Parts: sequence; structure tokens; C-alpha cells
Amino acid sequence: MENNVDLYLITGFLGAGKTTFLQNLLTQPLGSRVGVIINEFGQLGVDGAILKKGDFEMVEINNGSIFCSCIKGDFIAGLLAMLGQPIDLMLIEASGMADPFGMQGFLENLDGALDHHPEIKRRYTWKGSVCLIDALYFDDYFGSFPALEKQVQKSSLIIVNKTDLVEPAQLDALHAELRKLNSDARIHDTTFGRVPWELLRQAVDPARGAVGDTINTCDVRPAYYSLGLAESIATESFTAFLKAMASDAVRVKGFFRDENSRSMYADVVGRSISLRPVTAAEEAHGVKYELDLIGSDPDSFEQSVENAWQSVFPERAIIRCD
Repeated sequence: MENNVDLYLITGFLGAGKTTFLQNLLTQPLGSRVGVIINEFGQLGVDGAILKKGDFEMVEINNGSIFCSCIKGDFIAGLLAMLGQPIDLMLIEASGMADPFGMQGFLENLDGALDHHPEIKRRYTWKGSVCLIDALYFDDYFGSFPALEKQVQKSSLIIVNKTDLVEPAQLDALHAELRKLNSDARIHDTTFGRVPWELLRQAVDPARGAVGDTINTCDVRPAYYSLGLAESIATESFTAFLKAMASDAVRVKGFFRDENSRSMYADVVGRSISLRPVTAAEEAHGVKYELDLIGSDPDSFEQSVENAWQSVFPERAIIRCD
């Protein structure tokens, strides 16, 4: 019988740096053949395009949280498919809106599904959960998004990212707040998602299982808008639109073509806006010229997006992607 596959869950709120953390991890000598499942709340699949540049197996699951019944079947199918690949290690990057309390239940469901696949001899070995924290914006979002509290509570390793963007006193206060939520997890401070693989192997504890009922349901979803950007768009004007959305959107990311027809990547967390050219690896993976926007108020977010667009592009129709 082949060896089982070690499984680690990576959580963290929107924009905390999970994909950058995973990128850095995959450049290290992990000593294992690696499989990756990328889960995004939006439908675009931005993280997969950014990440897929190494020698590892990858499955993308978009348009919801893997812990929600809406896409539970896709998640189980992805886990089953990966057991048929030559891997020893599975890393799952959950959506920023994911409540990991359902993880243990999903693994139990998977064991039941495997009863119908006698050709698959291996199983997953749960190793534990890691949570990334945005040092700059944690306090802004904590009270509004219950999933963020759940992510902290169920992790045995908490990685406080972007510590270079806050003062020491603010970082100390954040540590104290995290300790109230989870008194026994190890806390590691870093920048740009840099964490040694050995720290994960030492600090992540399978005893802190993600057991319980998840709050991720089809009825409880944040505000979401997918914006089509088929035509080239001036960088200055596009930046003005992103600034107009700053007070209503908690996360914005996607691809567009600038005035010189260059493929560009847009990444917005809170008030921080980053634009950069698309890499050759991302281009090879395939990019869609769309923008995923996530907000906190489902009742008004659609109108906020359309108002911001019209304020910058009064003569250009907005295109919503289904």
C-alpha cells in the first residue's frame, strides 16, 4: 500500500497573503511530491494563474467556500482526484471567507466516498491548520466577518504577515487580541509571507481539529461582483475607479489590459492598491480580463460598484460577468 498523504489547511482573511505564503513555501525543499488545492470565493481563479509556475499538481475550486454545501461536491472530487496523483503532501489554500470548522467533517465524508473507490488505497492524514493574519487590516475586518475569528480559533500556527506596515505598539496589541482568541497557538511574525517549511512541520498540530458546524452556507455569502474588462483601459483611469471603490470593497483582484495593451494584474486590499505586469508564467496559464470585487454589504454593493464605474467612465457601459 502506498503511503498516505499529509494534509495541511491554509486559512486567512481576504488579502492576508496566503498565495504569496504558498508561493514562498513551494520554492523550498519540502522533501515531498506536492499537491495543491486553491479555493477562491470569486469565479475568476486569479490565485491559480499566479501560483502555477512550479512542478506540482494543482486543482482550482472557485465561486464559493469549499466548506459550503454549494461546492462541497467539487471539493470532495478534487481531494479524490489528488489521491490518484503521485503526491505525498497536500496543501489546501482556503478562500479568505472560509470557516474551517467543517474540515474534519469533510474528511469523514471523503472516507465514505472512498468506500466506492476500492482502487484508491491511500487516505489523507490531517496535519492541522495554519492561519495568516494581515497585521495592517485585521482590526478593520474582524468584527464584520465571523469567519475570521473561526480561522484564528482553529489554527495551531498563526502567521502575522505584513508586520513591516505597522508600528511595534500596534503589533503588540494585535498579538494580545489573537491570544484572547487562541491562547495556545504559536504566533510567528513575518513579511511577504516568508515562513520556513520546518516551522510548519514543527508547529502545526493535528490535535487542533477543525471540528464543528461551519457558518459557510449558500444563504450567508458576502457581496460579490465580477466585472468584465474586455477592452483596454487607461491605468490612470482604472486606478481612479479602484480608489472610488476603496470604502466599499474589502478585496479586489483581477486582470486587465492597459492603454499599451499590456496584460496587468490588479490587487487591492483595503486602501492598498497594487498594479503590475502579468508574468510569462501567468500568461501561459491563461488569464481572463475580469475583476473580482468583494464587499461587506450585499444590499448596496452592486450599486456601489456601478456608481463608482460611472463616475470614472460615464460613457463606457459596465459589463457584469455571470
